[in-house]
Amino acid sequence: MNQEEAPLSRRAKTEQEKYEALYRHRGIDAFNVNHGKTSFPYLRKLFEPTEVLDLGAGSGAYARLWADAGVPVTAVDISREAFAHSNYDHPLIRTVCRSLDNLSGVEPHQAVTSFDCLEHLHPKMVPDALREVRRVTKQVAMLNICYNPSVEKGANGEELHLTVKREEWWVEKLKKHFRKVRVDGDYLICQP
Repeated sequence: MNQEEAPLSRRAKTEQEKYEALYRHRGIDAFNVNHGKTSFPYLRKLFEPTEVLDLGAGSGAYARLWADAGVPVTAVDISREAFAHSNYDHPLIRTVCRSLDNLSGVEPHQAVTSFDCLEHLHPKMVPDALREVRRVTKQVAMLNICYNPSVEKGANGEELHLTVKREEWWVEKLKKHFRKVRVDGDYLICQP
């Protein structure tokens, strides 16, 4: 596993601390959820990516699916604690500790995925994050965004979904960066 880090803004640093505290409080296995599991066969039907960038990778369960299928994955998460999970013990997974509003050093990938992540951003971070998602997308970005307040709370009881907006709001914001955005079930499919 090759983990890379970059300096974070003050706001991103606060978010990083919140999630690292949550992983320490609940344990890394408490978050071994694969929000993108159903998208794996769907994305493979769209095309056979030769590389995947997973944003907000959490425990790495989704990245591991691709790596086990022989596809190199770059897994990005704001929490260093997330990368302690055994899912990341794979030679095809590269880990990068970054905030989504500043993916400096992350090169564009054929397929970009993000599941249950963008709503965790502070609203002021969203415009830069969506610009960065577009910058790192070569062919398709497959996103799943929760439009409701989080059920789980942070280690200190704080809200985890900071940008709770309707689907239409997200589609409008994404259309500022992507040529084509369509809703397909639970996914927003974005093409440059």
